[in-house]
Amino acid sequence: KPRPGSCAGSSSLEKYTSSNEFPDDTLNFIKTHSLMDEAVPSVVNKPWFLRTMVRYRLTKIAVDNAAGPNQNHTVVFLGSEKGIILKFLVRTGNSVFLNDSLFLEEMSIYNSEKCSYDGVEDKRIMGMQLDKQSRALYVAFSNCLIRVPLGRCERHGKCKKACIASRDPYCGWMKESGACMQLLPGATLAFEQDIEHGNTDGLGDCQNSFIALNGHSSSLLPSMPTSDTPAQQGYDAGGHILNWKDHIGSSENTNPYVAVSSHNHQEKKGKALEIIFPVGARAWD
Repeated sequence: KPRPGSCAGSSSLEKYTSSNEFPDDTLNFIKTHSLMDEAVPSVVNKPWFLRTMVRYRLTKIAVDNAAGPNQNHTVVFLGSEKGIILKFLVRTGNSVFLNDSLFLEEMSIYNSEKCSYDGVEDKRIMGMQLDKQSRALYVAFSNCLIRVPLGRCERHGKCKKACIASRDPYCGWMKESGACMQLLPGATLAFEQDIEHGNTDGLGDCQNSFIALNGHSSSLLPSMPTSDTPAQQGYDAGGHILNWKDHIGSSENTNPYVAVSSHNHQEKKGKALEIIFPVGARAWD
């Protein structure tokens, strides 16, 4: 029998012109033992991320290697089987410290109202796609597609200390408006950031605050979800339920989280309708 990893047509397998001709038991073994060869090591021979006490598997990844107004940072989004996304800032320098990368945020984005079907919830993230033009991450579940902003800077509101301490490349403190806002590539307006150190010396604490992930306080806007709270998805800025025909990327839909259910987009005859999104993704039944 052919050994897994052997190539059809080689000296020992001349009678097989293609791997499709291998016996079923050989093909089944290959399918169920996909990591028989050596694992690919990390670039720095150390883990980039360490996250303990996690009760779910990470199954999807999306990478922005040009994050921030100067496009000089790398941010990694890790999707899980529980509808949770972890966001990391990758430190690519020659650091000697283990796990020098920075954990930025944990987001629970699954929307039971929009994404469940017949009372069944499937929280597995099926795919993630970055759309730099709209500054969003599109997350696909089995029954819906959700748009998530790359930076949720508004949750820091008017709290400069929390904005600077977040060290999020997508966020900056706008001096003119006095608020934490998402920055565009090549931003020309005056803003403050400290991605390297998150130095908040001399900045006072904020009132009406909650404890952020990094231990600093932040002013909490009532309409904005915190990192560990499910987002209010599927509604436009006016509080109305989002119509599936509305263009997700339009300026009218300013809610940072938009969920579109695929099971509501069928004609009466049962024919599935395709919905085209800015990143070319589709929602279908």
